[in-house]
Amino acid sequence: MKTQRFFCKDCNEYRKCEGRTPSHILHLLLSIITGGIWLIVWLILLLKPQAWHCATCGSRRIAKHHELSEAIKNKRQANPVAILIGLLAGIAIGFWLMLSGG
Repeated sequence: MKTQRFFCKDCNEYRKCEGRTPSHILHLLLSIITGGIWLIVWLILLLKPQAWHCATCGSRRIAKHHELSEAIKNKRQANPVAILIGLLAGIAIGFWLMLSGG
């Protein structure tokens, strides 16, 4: 879980806000166990925009500098090269495990 300070429109002040992130260790292990097939699920979760909420009141009506935050407006774009390398690495590890009998 990531934390960052945003302006909560319900509390009417800056508050600590939380955003969920996927467990990369868990998804890496699942990708290895499934021979790279789980990478598809992991990729979908990485491309999904992150939802932030106020840690105090739970409101999702948050903004930065009394406007919609750049972190929400401009969804973080995944690097396609990194995604491709991850997919290929997962497939290679899956084949290696399959051929080695592991």
